[in-house]
Amino acid sequence: MRRVRPRNEIDYNVAYRGIERKSVEFYKEVSTSLVATVKRLDGTGVAVDIYCDGNMEFVSRAGDYYQEGADLIAAGYDTDKKLESAVESDELECRLNPWFDLYANGEHLDRVTHDIDDAISEAEAFLEELSYSVEMLESCLK
Repeated sequence: MRRVRPRNEIDYNVAYRGIERKSVEFYKEVSTSLVATVKRLDGTGVAVDIYCDGNMEFVSRAGDYYQEGADLIAAGYDTDKKLESAVESDELECRLNPWFDLYANGEHLDRVTHDIDDAISEAEAFLEELSYSVEMLESCLK
């Protein structure tokens, strides 16, 4: 049996930050926690929502607070590498960190990641597993 994978569509609720900003911190916005929805294009309507859960708080040596990704970018911590370097050198202290988590139809899937590409891969893997399970059930009922 040859299986053709249906393609997925990704709708970003928060603007994609680019290849140098994959860390969850860049996707943290106080106004919304829904980052993206990954949906099947096979007509089933099955979708997985990617949320940025948890609060974020970074504090600089100068006492500046950063609670959103846009704040970090505006302060010059605008790539994964710069953010990581600032934390490692104690230029920034991370007091609270967010994470990506997945939900399907409001159900918490408990698939935690800290990188947008990993979160999308996890969502696609869940959709593929679900699709395979449905196919197996359908073949058993025939």
